[in-house]
Amino acid sequence: MTIRIRTIELDSIGPQERSELVTRSAVPDGDVLSRAAAIVREVRKGGDETLRALNTKHGGGSTKGALRVDESMIREAFNAAVPELVEALQNAIRQSGEHTRLSYPLTRRSRSPRARD
Repeated sequence: MTIRIRTIELDSIGPQERSELVTRSAVPDGDVLSRAAAIVREVRKGGDETLRALNTKHGGGSTKGALRVDESMIREAFNAAVPELVEALQNAIRQSGEHTRLSYPLTRRSRSPRARD
């Protein structure tokens, strides 16, 4: 397998090309965005029963019982967890945050399509 990495000297490109490097969509596929927005509208309109039906249709999520985990249950699970697990989860959260922060565009001029309600 060959991996090719394009090198760009930023001071040798013009403003338009530089802008194109940092401008990107949060969701690259407009179809994905529109389908996700339709699901959100459907759940807002139909509530818990619609959410359960969509959980069955698309997989994942509970189809019966509570759809939210009570804060006391989260606290109880946290207190029962072994310290190594808590440390690993805290590291994963920290690393995820760092990765997300590093993926932000360097300019505020990036464009992101908005979901339509």
